[in-house]
Amino acid sequence: EGAPATLQLSWDVKPHRIGMEEIIWMKTPPYDKNGFGTGIMQTLCRSLKLDDENVRPSFSEIIGRIQNSIMSQFEKFGGPNELWIFPGVNKTDLEAYYARIKNIPSSGSRFVTNVENARVQLLVPERARSFDYYIETLMNEFYLGLSTPLPKLFTAPGFTEASANVAVKVDEKRVMALQRLLKRTVERELFVPVLARAGFNPDKAKVRLNWGVPEKPEYTISDVLKAYEDGAISRFEVRKILKNLGWPLEEGSIPS
Repeated sequence: EGAPATLQLSWDVKPHRIGMEEIIWMKTPPYDKNGFGTGIMQTLCRSLKLDDENVRPSFSEIIGRIQNSIMSQFEKFGGPNELWIFPGVNKTDLEAYYARIKNIPSSGSRFVTNVENARVQLLVPERARSFDYYIETLMNEFYLGLSTPLPKLFTAPGFTEASANVAVKVDEKRVMALQRLLKRTVERELFVPVLARAGFNPDKAKVRLNWGVPEKPEYTISDVLKAYEDGAISRFEVRKILKNLGWPLEEGSIPS
């Protein structure tokens, strides 16, 4: 807990320590006074202390356990169950037969009886039938932690591309908040001291971090020719712009 004071680099033969005042660490959002912040996947990989005696495992561990349980059930009940019938055999001999039969390598369950016309039934506990809703809720929590609707788009019936677009728009607010935090931190902790060391006034320079792809200007032929007539651009620049617009201009000397 608290704030990190020193970072030790261990990839060199001789470990080298760097003071945290030389490092810009953008923690977001702080959780339980964690000086390193909370990673995107940490909410899914971190356990939760409920009280002094109980700790809820992380979502990723819970899902891993469920997957392991499902695999165990398939291994146990996936194969055909076997019922071995020995009419008239006494109970002592029947138990001896069962001890040998159950050690035969095979899948499924084995039952031994001396009752004729016996049959095997697979009984599913009533309480297990509500697990579907629990697993669905758990997976929804996991997808929310991933902060992307793509898994639902590929796995959930009825979750269309339109639904994914709506989910993305809702999540954009969280992304915008993160962008604002990064923008302010970079401008304050990085741009300002770098400009000051270079001899510039940060307030006058107004160097800013802007997100997104720069918009490509759209040119019209009339605007290009007007700019050339006004002397704002040269003939060479006119040809360059026209070439970018798709005009089949040849390389070489510029015609007079």
